[in-house]
Amino acid sequence: MGLDISSAAAESVAPERRTRYGLGLCGLALAMVGLTLAVSRPVITELLKPSPVPRRKLSETLAGAGAKFVDRMVARARGKAAAPRDEPPPRPQPPERLWLLYLSIAATSLGFVGSLSGTAGWIRREDSRLAGSAIAVGALAVAWIYIVAALVIALVIFFLILLASALGWSP
Repeated sequence: MGLDISSAAAESVAPERRTRYGLGLCGLALAMVGLTLAVSRPVITELLKPSPVPRRKLSETLAGAGAKFVDRMVARARGKAAAPRDEPPPRPQPPERLWLLYLSIAATSLGFVGSLSGTAGWIRREDSRLAGSAIAVGALAVAWIYIVAALVIALVIFFLILLASALGWSP
């Protein structure tokens, strides 16, 4: 009489666990940026490299041509050969930045942080597919510089998945 079956059944059922995505999603985003940097690193480095020969300003070129013209006309009027004019020293080159190194460090760091974030999300029992993707993409971003290592990692992952499916294991 004092026992209500519907309230007892409601208390015995555990609340539904909400799936979290925070760390896995953040890790996947960081790892994707790291992988993009790692893949496009040679192109970005080529674009950021300064031109090998500094271009002279138009005003400097016109002033030099005018000075040569005046010297030739004066020498022709005197009946002598024109004396060669000293060229101004070239402008100093700005120090070359090591963009290849900077981009390599940035790509590796972002991939590593993305991998760690995916691992932390997996430990917190977030969505396993998202956390696993963050770990895999982060590892690929770290290993992209060493292409042979990336291929070996991909082969190891392939064979582990093949082994897991043969044994009937599923996440």
